[in-house]
Amino acid sequence: MTLVVILTVCLSLYAGTQPNQPIKNVTTAKLPIGLETPEGWSEFAGSFLVGGIGGAGFAYLVYEVVKSGVLQTFGNIV
Repeated sequence: MTLVVILTVCLSLYAGTQPNQPIKNVTTAKLPIGLETPEGWSEFAGSFLVGGIGGAGFAYLVYEVVKSGVLQTFGNIV
């Protein structure tokens, strides 16, 4: 989870530098409008933080359930 927070801080710092507009080419024919402004980058960083922490939390819950042996109890019912 610490890595998610560090990467979010890095994204926020990058947004503050007012990055250049992406160049349109063959691989990105339709450029994302939201990443043209610092506000768009800030929104992206916030969404990254929420998604990253949510994913890490869910992975931790699944790990704890598997580690506790609850699934083996349901296997013995049959």
